[in-house]
This record gives sequence, C-alpha cells and structure tokens, in this order.
Amino acid sequence: MTNSQAIRCTMLEPDIALLTFDVPDKVANTLSSTVLQELSDHLDALQPRKDLAGLILTSGKPGMFIAGADLRD
Repeated sequence: MTNSQAIRCTMLEPDIALLTFDVPDKVANTLSSTVLQELSDHLDALQPRKDLAGLILTSGKPGMFIAGADLRD
C-alpha cells in the first residue's frame, strides 16, 4: 500500500483490511501531521477497492488506541 512507518496495513481476508497504528519509539500513538498523512494515504489506496467489505482500526500499543493530537507537531 504505502511506505508508512506509523501505520501498517494488512489484509485479514481478501475483503477485510486492518490498519494498525504503532508510532515507532513512542509509548503512545499520537496524531501528528505525518501520521494523519499516512492514514490519508492508506485510505486513498483502499478507497478504489469495490470488493472491500470492512476496515478495522487497531493499535500496536498494548492497552491503548490513540492518546490524541501530538501537541509538539
């Protein structure tokens, strides 16, 4: 899909995509402008797929999804 560093895209089934947020070297996932651009790139890549039935968003960080905006960005 894309050469992202903070979000991985895998196909669980031919029609189910999984986006995993896992910002490297951070305890928590935060939404920086880079992460938001990566998300947009992944969604743009998946959008033309007429066979896609579902999209799951998950975290690679145990016990949390996204902490919020990256205030230092």
